[in-house]
Amino acid sequence: QERFDRLRYLEIKHGRISMAAFIGMMVQELGITFPGSLDLKGEVPFDSVLDNGMGFPALSAVPTFGLAQIILFGGIAET
Repeated sequence: QERFDRLRYLEIKHGRISMAAFIGMMVQELGITFPGSLDLKGEVPFDSVLDNGMGFPALSAVPTFGLAQIILFGGIAET
């Protein structure tokens, strides 16, 4: 029963994360972006991220520290 409860909890958590990811993809498809820039220097505006395409190609436009934050959040979400 304890294992089943843990698996149920994980399924609900992953479902919520996937729903948030879906909303994020829909917002990108509609062309909605945040004002401002991704980095503290103001060199990378939010709307320039999708210049290379969506998904993995867009990651090349994200600064390294931003990618580290994404990976850190994913790690925290999994614990």
